[in-house]
Amino acid sequence: MAKPANPNLTLRQDLTDFGFGLMQDHQELIDEINFFAPTVPTGTLAGRYAKFHAQQHFTRLNTRRGAGGETRTARWAAEMVDYLLNNDALKIPIDTEIEIPLASSGVTMLERSKLATLMSQGIVSLASTVHEQVRSQVPEHATFGDWTKDNVNPITELWLASLEIYKQTGFFPNRIGMSPLMWYCLTENLQVKADYKQFIPMLDPAMISKRIPGNPEIRILKGAGLEGGFDQENPELKPFMGEGCWIFYANPVKSVDEPAFANILATDPAIFGGVYEYLSDDGVQRWMRMAWNTKPIIRSTMMARRLALKTIPQL
Repeated sequence: MAKPANPNLTLRQDLTDFGFGLMQDHQELIDEINFFAPTVPTGTLAGRYAKFHAQQHFTRLNTRRGAGGETRTARWAAEMVDYLLNNDALKIPIDTEIEIPLASSGVTMLERSKLATLMSQGIVSLASTVHEQVRSQVPEHATFGDWTKDNVNPITELWLASLEIYKQTGFFPNRIGMSPLMWYCLTENLQVKADYKQFIPMLDPAMISKRIPGNPEIRILKGAGLEGGFDQENPELKPFMGEGCWIFYANPVKSVDEPAFANILATDPAIFGGVYEYLSDDGVQRWMRMAWNTKPIIRSTMMARRLALKTIPQL
C-alpha cells in the first residue's frame, strides 16, 4: 500500500477497509476504463515505461546467448519514457464544530458518507481523463465509420481496421469498444441485416467477433461513462467516449515494458491505496484524503483505430 509523503497524515485503517468495499459500487465504470487502459501496478511513484510509436519499436531484441556469454536484457526496441504518478489532490472536510456534534453517535456513518463522495469524484475524474486521452489522441479514421449508408459494410471495416493494426505492429487487436449508437447503426445496417437475417433478434457482439481476425472481445459501452454528468466546459449530456468505436490491442501482461495501446500506471493494483486524514491548523476541519496515485498513458496509437460515426441517425 503506497503511503503519502505528508507526515501529518494518519492512516485510517477502518475507513481503508470500508473503502475497498466501496470500490465495488463503481465496478462497472472501473471495468470500462480498464477495458481501454488496464491498470499496471508500479509499486513506485516514478520510473520508466516503454512507448511504441514507430514500427521498429515492435522488434523484440535477440536475447539468446552462447554458453558462457554475457546475459542480455529482456526488452523491446521501444523508446523508454520517464513517468511520475499524479497524487490525486481531492480532499473532503468534516467540520468538528458542526457536523461531528450533529452526527452524535453516527460519526462512523458520516465518515463513510464523506469517503463515498470522495471516492466517487476520484473514479469519475480518472475515467474522464482516460476517456479524453483515448478520444483525443487516436485520430479519426479517414474513410471508415459511415455505417448508416447502405453501401458500407461495418463488419468489413472492422476487419480492415484490424488488419491495418496487424500490418503495422504484428499484433491483431483483441478488443473493440463501441458506443450504443454505433452498435445500433451496425445492427440496422442493411448489409449486416442481410448477412445475419436469421439471427437479427438475437444478434450479439460475440457473433460479430467471430468474423474479425483475432476474435476480439467486443464491448458495448452501455452507459457507465455517463456517470460523469456534464462537462464543465461543454454542458451537454453525452458519453465520455463520444459516438464511435475503438479497435485496439490490450496486452494481458500487466507490465510497463510490454506493448499495449493504453494503461493506467498506479502504485496499487486496485488503484485505491488507503484513507488518510489530518487536522487543519485551527483544529476546526478534519480533512480526509485517499492514497490514489495514477497516471493514464497512451502507449501506442499504432495499436488502435478510431472509427467515428460520421452520420448521426435521427432516432
